[in-house]
Amino acid sequence: MNDLFLFLLLVSFVGLIVGLIKPSLFSQFLKEKATRKNSTIIFLSATLVFFVLFGVTSESAPETEKAVEKVQETPAIEPIQESATPPMDTREEFLKESRDRFDEIASSFGSELDNIECYNEKCDSVIYFNFNEIPEDLEIVIRGNTATFSQFKMDKLGVSNVSIFATYNNKTIFQCDGAKGAVKDCK
Repeated sequence: MNDLFLFLLLVSFVGLIVGLIKPSLFSQFLKEKATRKNSTIIFLSATLVFFVLFGVTSESAPETEKAVEKVQETPAIEPIQESATPPMDTREEFLKESRDRFDEIASSFGSELDNIECYNEKCDSVIYFNFNEIPEDLEIVIRGNTATFSQFKMDKLGVSNVSIFATYNNKTIFQCDGAKGAVKDCK
């Protein structure tokens, strides 16, 4: 029955389109003069009626019902909030590991990099790479460290927002913001 209503719905829709384009094709079936208005009224009404009948006679898919039941049975899980503060020992470990990573990065640069400073004592959000000379691959260095530090912070603390600034002669020359282990924006 559902297939019949679907077929009639499609036929009435095609009839509506044809009646709008060339209503004279239906002059044999319409007792009155075949006009766009008459064909629109007849076929639009038929389309709506068959649409409703098709919807009423269609069966609900068993997979959909099972999925809805499964979702209703699943207990709600509390989302992890990014502002959650980790235990103090985790923060201290993070600070030490961050410092070790920055020292390792600084030693790999040689004389190009003066130092790496943190904005605050937590060393978890804003980091300054202070350069003596501007390296050719400055953008790659800052982008890479932003993504890496963001992922490191997310793994250790459960939060991931970071900003890394490249400075030269106490002026910011490049900056990247990162979150969830990826670079969000660079200027």
